[in-house]
Formats: sequence, structure tokens, C-alpha cells
Amino acid sequence: MVSSLDEESLEALIVKQMTTPAADGGGLEQGFPLDYDRAHAVDLVQLTAFLRTTQPGLVEPLGLVEDSVVRRKFLARLQGEIAKHGIVHVLRNGLQHRVRRATPAHHVAPPC
Repeated sequence: MVSSLDEESLEALIVKQMTTPAADGGGLEQGFPLDYDRAHAVDLVQLTAFLRTTQPGLVEPLGLVEDSVVRRKFLARLQGEIAKHGIVHVLRNGLQHRVRRATPAHHVAPPC
């Protein structure tokens, strides 16, 4: 059996595998391109949902609900920390932003 595997079908195969239930080796949730903030390299909907689940008291003080100067400053800080130390470091050690500290959620496994 011969199958064609171009870039688009390879991407679809990878997404399908990663978004299958966790028990089957997947467990990730697929986002939407319009939710991705290219300027800060983050999916705002996924980030807000993650913080709402793990640290609900930070969502409003960080201004994540709507566009604001506070949110842009936090996202710039987050982007800078990820660029400097890497995503795994930020997930494991958290992030200090002004008087707020986004601490790691140890019960949530970081992506590999």
C-alpha cells in the first residue's frame, strides 16, 4: 500500500495524534489561529484558561480578560522570560511580574 505524505497531511497526522485523549498518548487541546498573539508568541485564550484553572486570582490583576497596558506589559515580561530562560524553565519556576508571582502548577505536566 502506497500513501502520499505531503506537508499538509503530515501536519494533520501530528495534530490528530497530539489531540487524542491522554490515555491514548495525546491529551493536548488544539487552539485556533486567531487566538494566537504573534507579537508576544502566545495563545491568549489557552494562557488565560491555564491561569484560570491553576491560579484564578491572577487573571484579572494581570489584565488578561481584555487588552490593556497591564496585559501588554505582562505579556512582554512573559515573552522576555521565555526567550531568556526557555518555556520549561518558566513553567517549572514561575514568573515574577511587579508584585504578582505566577507560580508553576506542579499538577500540570509541561509539554515535552
